[in-house]
Amino acid sequence: VQAGLPQGVAVPLHADIAAHLSEARAEPIRIADHWLAAGEPLRAEPYLNEAATRAASVWRRREAAALQRRRAAILQAAQRSDEAFEAWFAAADIAVDLGSIDDAQACQAALTELARGPAQATACAFISSWVEYHLGEQEAALRIARNALAGARHASAKVEVLLLQHVSTMLWERREV
Repeated sequence: VQAGLPQGVAVPLHADIAAHLSEARAEPIRIADHWLAAGEPLRAEPYLNEAATRAASVWRRREAAALQRRRAAILQAAQRSDEAFEAWFAAADIAVDLGSIDDAQACQAALTELARGPAQATACAFISSWVEYHLGEQEAALRIARNALAGARHASAKVEVLLLQHVSTMLWERREV
């Protein structure tokens, strides 16, 4: 049915459906998909975030990361840089937990582009160091992480802890602790 609808009918129909589903408190991903189909990505963004949070809470981590990446791309396109950075970092954090180097690298590129200020630079350095380490570049990874430790006090507690754990793990594996 949808394929046969003219764009001029489908777009407002998707917007109406999204609004109705939102009022009915439907699944956030269904609402987001309709806002996206209606050409309203910024209206879809909070629902993508909610869907990602729900997916992560039931250990559907890959789904949560994919939703965060979709959300991040929307925010980045809208030039909402700080929010985009946080969404990319959320996706990268999941990639780290899953040991997914490819996903972490994809997030790393966006994080590097968006990083502003010491807090974001520290978060970006953590991801960069983790990627380098898992690509077999242990010396580079340790250098990046050690340099980032100086700015760790500016980062969130979570980023500081992730960075400290990462450095500790690298030093432990080298038997330097």
